Amino acid sequence: MRYNLLRLVTTGFALLILTQCDEKRPQAPGTATAPAPATAVPAGAVPAAVKSASGSPALVTDGLSPAFLAVASHLELGGRDFSYNEAGGTMALAGLLDRIMQALPVTERKGLPADFTVTKVFQMLGLDCITAAGSSVRRRADHDYHSRAFVYTPGGRKGLVTLSGNAAAKLMLLDLAPQETDLALEFPLYLKGFSREVLAMAADFMPAADKTQFEAQISQPLPQVGVSIREILEKTDARVGIYLKLDPSRKMKISPDAPELPLMDGLIVIERLGWLVEKVKPQIVQMFADPQVPATLTDEGPALLDSVIAAKDKFSQRTDFAEVWRDLPSEGNACLFASPRLLQTAGKLIGEAMKASKQSTGDAAMVALIVDWFKPLSARGHAVVMANHADGVLMASNTSIPMNSSITALTAAGVLAGIAVPVLTRTQVKAEQMKEFSDANQVISALELYALEHHKYPAELSDLVKEKALQNDSALFVTDPATKERKPWFYNNKLSDSDPGTEVLLASPPLAGGKRIVGFHDGNVRTMSEDEFKALQK
Repeated sequence: MRYNLLRLVTTGFALLILTQCDEKRPQAPGTATAPAPATAVPAGAVPAAVKSASGSPALVTDGLSPAFLAVASHLELGGRDFSYNEAGGTMALAGLLDRIMQALPVTERKGLPADFTVTKVFQMLGLDCITAAGSSVRRRADHDYHSRAFVYTPGGRKGLVTLSGNAAAKLMLLDLAPQETDLALEFPLYLKGFSREVLAMAADFMPAADKTQFEAQISQPLPQVGVSIREILEKTDARVGIYLKLDPSRKMKISPDAPELPLMDGLIVIERLGWLVEKVKPQIVQMFADPQVPATLTDEGPALLDSVIAAKDKFSQRTDFAEVWRDLPSEGNACLFASPRLLQTAGKLIGEAMKASKQSTGDAAMVALIVDWFKPLSARGHAVVMANHADGVLMASNTSIPMNSSITALTAAGVLAGIAVPVLTRTQVKAEQMKEFSDANQVISALELYALEHHKYPAELSDLVKEKALQNDSALFVTDPATKERKPWFYNNKLSDSDPGTEVLLASPPLAGGKRIVGFHDGNVRTMSEDEFKALQK
């Protein structure tokens, strides 16, 4: 089924490109259609560049898009980059995929709910509320870049887009963040609108029996809290602020082999979530009362927040605040700030971690180039603000990298690749290790069966196949991750019932990462390092 859906999506995208679904087809001669309703353009929506005298960019008069004027009013014309796109093709693609799905044989659609449509999924995600989007980039006098991106939703935000919260408000970091903040992160926890839409649509996709069970589960109060998942989703409308300051004078290590990290002082503020905090407060207090938790919790009440607000050394009094925050809104729904010290520390730690890891010459050279490229970018602080508007969502940033549409796409691709490649590699390694675990358990079980019948272990593992304790010899070999060569298990045939269970019965050759899979006389199987394995042999 998954291959058919993949073919469906691929075909849909190909057809969308070929037919340009977001473009209207020319009208045939002699036919008439009702004129499209005029879209009101907000007052002041026409950008200054359009209103200027001769020499300004000329806008078309026949076919001028009101959506373009609305998007452009939030962007800057005349910089180094400007892009605009109308999103009509998104829902056209959904409709096209639905038509292709309906044309598939019933057997190919087996497993999908009867009323499942791609259009419903797109609507649940809120993709149908986006009319157009655009971005602009301007280089500043200090050689940083001021970038803006706007998503136009004239009919209101839906689905995932509602997660950006309600109306923009004054950013908390301006009143709460200490002056020496190195990392400031604010984001909304607005689940009200999204949860109502998604829960309703998710239930529509379910069979009646599953729907009843689903409704019962999310409506059941959680133990020790007394609040149901539905209530949490439908009531949560909060804002979170996290403000961290590096303390280079104090160091910590996550593991013996890891580079030293600077300790951090932090302030976390959660607004409009007191109704839930009060319910989970007993569990939080009990958790911190555990002597093994390396932290203490004290309930200061409103006094602590009052002292933070009353502090004189605020983030807005930084010497670089005017430059970092120039042309960025003071009201928003989310923001991110990273100081030069944080960026430089991160670059240094990445370099140290890469040096400590065993890499090929080519990989080490590539990492060195990336670290060198990163250094000038950390000379100044970076800031990003997201703000809801009546007609859409604005993202504005001051960074050392121009965040235009192309760079954003490449950055996203790089991030995804950076995540995907290690994940795929780890998945492959994990799959190999899981197979060896399974084989080790299978061989140990066969050895126990053999010993039960013969009162001793066999001289060779191959005897397990001869005596029908194993169907074949596939589990008697381990695949070397480097050479893909099949190698036999190390097998200790000298053990007897009187030997302790901690004795090694089976062991693989070194696998990926220098690990071995080791099976013990008591039937346990676990992974261990080469040093741990050698220590067992002494």
